[in-house]
Amino acid sequence: MDIHYGLTENFTNYVKSFFEKDYRYYAVYGARDSGKSFTTAIIVLRTLLKYRNVKFVLARNYQTEVGRSQFQQLCDVISHYNLEAYFKIYQQNKRIVCKLTGSYTINVGTKEPQTMKSLAEITHAWIEEADQISELGLIELQQVVRSEKSKFKNKIILTFNPCARRKWIYAKFFDGNNLNIPDEDKSLLYDVEGRRKDTYYNFSSYLENNYISAETKASIEELKYINEILYRRYTLGEFVDEEYGKIFNPSMIKEYSGNSLGRGVVYVDEAFSLEDKADYTGIIKASSDGKLIYIEDAFVGRIELEEQMSVLRSMYDHRHKDIGYDAWSTQDKMYNEIMYNSFKAHNVRARVHPLKKDIDGYIKFMLKLLLDKKIVFSSSVLSNKLFMEQLYNFSGKKAQEYDDGVDALFCAVHLLVELEYFRYK
Repeated sequence: MDIHYGLTENFTNYVKSFFEKDYRYYAVYGARDSGKSFTTAIIVLRTLLKYRNVKFVLARNYQTEVGRSQFQQLCDVISHYNLEAYFKIYQQNKRIVCKLTGSYTINVGTKEPQTMKSLAEITHAWIEEADQISELGLIELQQVVRSEKSKFKNKIILTFNPCARRKWIYAKFFDGNNLNIPDEDKSLLYDVEGRRKDTYYNFSSYLENNYISAETKASIEELKYINEILYRRYTLGEFVDEEYGKIFNPSMIKEYSGNSLGRGVVYVDEAFSLEDKADYTGIIKASSDGKLIYIEDAFVGRIELEEQMSVLRSMYDHRHKDIGYDAWSTQDKMYNEIMYNSFKAHNVRARVHPLKKDIDGYIKFMLKLLLDKKIVFSSSVLSNKLFMEQLYNFSGKKAQEYDDGVDALFCAVHLLVELEYFRYK
């Protein structure tokens, strides 16, 4: 069964190599919208179809992230190639089982030991946003991806966007000659360019994506005229230095005095785990008079639901009647029902909107607004140290964990536009 028609020659070679070569790792990297995750999903499904006894781990930092990334990508590919007859999709626990072979996927979070410790007889793994997990997380997966029950060689796929050169994944897979290991071991592991000998490398840009529209291509290209550095990072997929690719800076930010007389929104980017110290809740109060967008208030912190609702009640009023929230699982009706009931139970009477915007895809629009001084900030927001720190350190949704306030900011602006409180041409 051929389910890779329509791919470019580059991606076709990637698929063939996975099934015909004996590499341990597959480092699949490139700019966003390149199609690398779509192609990797094809590989996962073909493996489940071709081989029995396959347990294919889908890994990210947190198990819940898998449900809205790899799992959803697999569902999209199944739908794209009309493969519903061959796979059973379990929406509740985000698993996919092949009806022909019995092989299936398992979701794990590398930062959640409880999801890792019970793994057994694992044959393969796909790590999405691999540069975001720790090196220890990869080492732990290496130890469990070693089952001999399947007749297909154990392999680990790492998909990621080019990142800062300081990150461990760059050193481990692209700069091995500079690692502090004995020369005799180095020559066994790495070639003269510093790349691992047991790894297949695949680079792609948005030009590799045959399904991307001409309009989207033009939009991506336009980034070069807004910020050349960001264009090189996000569009051309270059590895970068420490400070390379920071998006926002103080010169873009303008303060306003007085109050907006327009209509507004409150957006909450929720923390899904208080156990994770990096997981904050971000809340933004914003409005527009049709000419400008006013960022009136900002909150970033680690709080329980009761405290979160208290902040929301203090922000929304007769002009801010719309509340958006982090719909990380928009297909999960149960989750949305829980959120609606929470707003109701906590006396939040505003209209609520489940919303989650592709933050990286929205960068160009936000840059235009800021450079044109269409977004202005109140003094209270500018004095919010944690929020401004996150804003100025932001280098892309896929590049860091501390982006809660920026998530909320992007989504609040997007909701204002979606509700047509602000129009921009």
